[in-house]
Amino acid sequence: MPDEKDEDIDVGDIPEPELHKIMEKYGFSDYHGIGDIIGHSKGGYFYDSTTTAQTINWLRCKGQPLNDQHKPWFLAVNLVNPHDVMFIDTDKEGEKVQWRGELDQDDNTLAPTQPPENELYQASWPNYPLPANRHQSFNEQGRPPAHLEYQTARAALEGQFPDEDRRWRKLLDYYFNCIRDCDTHLDRILNELDALKLTDKTIVVFTADHGELGGSHQMHGKGASVYKEQIHVPMIISHPAYPGNKKCQALTCHLDIAPTLVGLTGLPEEKQHQALGNRKGVNFSGLLKNPEGVAVNAVRNASLYCYGMILYTDAHYLHRVIALQRDKQKTVAQIKQEISHLHPDFSHRSGTRMINDGRYKFARYFSLREHNTPETWEDLIKYNDLELYDLKNDPDENHNLAADKQKYQDLILTMNEKLNKIIKDEIGVDDGSFMPDAAHEPWDLTIEQFNRMAKD
Repeated sequence: MPDEKDEDIDVGDIPEPELHKIMEKYGFSDYHGIGDIIGHSKGGYFYDSTTTAQTINWLRCKGQPLNDQHKPWFLAVNLVNPHDVMFIDTDKEGEKVQWRGELDQDDNTLAPTQPPENELYQASWPNYPLPANRHQSFNEQGRPPAHLEYQTARAALEGQFPDEDRRWRKLLDYYFNCIRDCDTHLDRILNELDALKLTDKTIVVFTADHGELGGSHQMHGKGASVYKEQIHVPMIISHPAYPGNKKCQALTCHLDIAPTLVGLTGLPEEKQHQALGNRKGVNFSGLLKNPEGVAVNAVRNASLYCYGMILYTDAHYLHRVIALQRDKQKTVAQIKQEISHLHPDFSHRSGTRMINDGRYKFARYFSLREHNTPETWEDLIKYNDLELYDLKNDPDENHNLAADKQKYQDLILTMNEKLNKIIKDEIGVDDGSFMPDAAHEPWDLTIEQFNRMAKD
C-alpha cells in the first residue's frame, strides 16, 4: 500500500480493499468511488448513470434489509452533472474561435466538447432571458482584477469566446440540459425509494457545491468571484413528517450541513454533541416546522465564503504550462524540465473572504502570500481589493459600493469587523498556513504535481 503520508497519493492509487478500510474511518462503509474517470469533459453524461445504478443496487441490497431490521442508514449520492457545462464549446460547426485544438467527444480529455447529439441535449430554451448584466465590462470602476484574471486563466484550459449572445445562449442551454439529465437520475433514485416502500421513512437532502456564473457579469464557470450565481446553491430537504413546497429565507452555509444531518436523526442533544465534537456550523433542522415563518437571520447572523484556488491564481503561468503540455514537438522529458522552471506569481489578489449578513455582501480579495484580517482602514485598503453590495436595493450585485471608499467607509469598516469575527469563530487563525511552503519562494513544480493540482 502507498505511504499514507505521501501528499501526492490519490484515492485512485490505493488498492480497493485498503481504500475501504481507510474510508471506513470517515464513515463511508460501502465506498464506491469511481475516481477521476469522471473528471473529463462529459463525466456526468457518461458516468452519472453508473452512480445511479450503484445507488439503486445499494438500496436493494443494503438499504431495504437495514430498514426491515429497524436499523437507520445514511447514503451519500454524488452526481457530477451539471458540472459538464464547464467544458462547453460555444463555436458553431466548423468554427475555431473558442478552441483551435481538437474537441473531446468521447470523454478522454479535458478539452471542450459539443453537447451530446440526442433529444435531451439538443433542446433549446430561447424564452429564458439571458443575464441582463452579461456585457458588464471587466474594466468597470471598482471591479476586482481577480475576475478577469480568473476568466483569462480558465481560457488556458477551455478557451475563451467572444461576448456574444448566441454563445451565452448555447452555454445556458447546455447548463439547463445537464440539469435535466441529472433530474432523470434523481427520478430513478426517488422512484426506487417508492418501489421499496422507503419513501415515507426516508429524509432526502439535495444540495450542490457551487453554481455556474452562466454569463452573469460576463463570466462563466466558477472562480474568484462572490456573485450569487456562483455561491447561492440549492438546499432542499424532503421530510416525510412535514409538508413540502415551502420556501425559507434563512441564511445557512455548508458548515451547517453536518450538524443538520445529525439533528435530523432525532438523537438526544448530548449524543448529537458527542457525534459532532468541536465541528462548526448550526443545526437548522428545526426550521422544517415553520420554514416560511422565520427571519433571514433565524439560524445565523451571517454566512462566510472562502476561496483560494491555486490553479487560477496566475493566468500567464497557467497558459505557459498548458502550452508546454500540448506541445507535440517536445519530448515528455523536455516538457517536464521546462515546466519545473516555471513559477506562478502569487501576488495576484485571487484569494477571497466574503460575508453575507442578509442585507449586505462584503468581500476582500487578497494575495495568497498576504493572508490578512485587517483591523484598520489603512491595512484593509493596502492589502485588499474590496466589494460591497446592497442586496436589498441591488439584488443582482451590479453596483460595487466599495468603488466609492470614502462615501461608504463606515459601512465597509462595519462589514470588515463582521467578517473578521466570523473568520475567527469558524476558521480560527486565517494565516495561509494551508498553502505550500514554496508559495513564498520560487516554486519548482513537477508536471505530476501540476496535474494533481489541476485535478483537485
